[in-house]
Amino acid sequence: MALRLFLLAATWITAQARAEVMEIPVHFVVLTNRPEVIAKATEDAFRKELENLNRNFAGADKSPLARFTYKSLTRYDEIKDSPCAIVQNAVRKLDTAEWALRDIWHCLDTRVIDYSAFNYFLIDSYSRKNGYGETISYGFAGTGTREIQGVFIDHFFLGNESVHMHEFGHAFGLDHNWPKDNVMSGGPYTNGFSNAQVKIIAKQIAEVSRKLVTQPVPDRLHNGTFDTDLGCRMWEPCGLYYPGHNSKYAGLAHKGKMSQKFMNRAAGKYSLTVFVNAWGPGGTIAITVNGVARKVIPLVGDGGIDKPWRQVTIEGITLKAQDLVEFVVTGGEKHVWFDDVVWQKAD
Repeated sequence: MALRLFLLAATWITAQARAEVMEIPVHFVVLTNRPEVIAKATEDAFRKELENLNRNFAGADKSPLARFTYKSLTRYDEIKDSPCAIVQNAVRKLDTAEWALRDIWHCLDTRVIDYSAFNYFLIDSYSRKNGYGETISYGFAGTGTREIQGVFIDHFFLGNESVHMHEFGHAFGLDHNWPKDNVMSGGPYTNGFSNAQVKIIAKQIAEVSRKLVTQPVPDRLHNGTFDTDLGCRMWEPCGLYYPGHNSKYAGLAHKGKMSQKFMNRAAGKYSLTVFVNAWGPGGTIAITVNGVARKVIPLVGDGGIDKPWRQVTIEGITLKAQDLVEFVVTGGEKHVWFDDVVWQKAD
């Protein structure tokens, strides 16, 4: 009976461990226009990579650390018009080492980067020394426009399980400073990650990967609030003096500007409303489209602690899909508070 209870307990623990393995969606991007790469960058090829990862991305005891699932695929022709530097530089004869890990943090085009997934970029690496014979690849994770995690894999390594394990290891917090028989130092991938590495990977999954599937998409939030990530957390009394306009997304422009950029998804006419309390000389609210000011509204400096907030409405903003829009509040010598920013389609 005792043996049977032990076996049942061991089975339950194993099942529980499997249940706790996080499912991580993967967004694939073919970041090159070279025909020979496009020809082999098929959905089937990418799904095969995930099968290999799910078999190998494990500890030394072969217990899985995560489960990677196929989410989507974007080809270069679908994003060649993107303003993101990462898209434009990928097809220029520039050292991959100069642009990949620099440009990844600034792209706002959600066709290119899926901020709710792990991003896998298939590239054709280039260097002045080796030309397109270069095979440099990377794994990365961190905070740029939003939390982001992913890999750049040179097409030469499509199907190479060692390289995928190595670069995914980087994306989950591992460096090169491990024993030579470890995959992170050029050793075989079949040994799995060590116990020490498993702890680092688990921490990265908890602190980064779990954010990916829940963080808001960095573009317009219809009938919602722009994520200015400033405001009453910066100056606590604002919540006392400004009932109704004290959200955690309240913004403050003081001797400078606060702004938010986003990629517009659907063509049409849009309107913006925002509540402001402009002190002193006031300031301005502006909407720019693709770097050009479209609407600029002056703010009269008649606000203050005992003054009511004023609603400002900007209508008739005509946009195309994938226009880069920026909402900007500029303050003078004193404060311009703003909150409850609502951007919505008018037709």
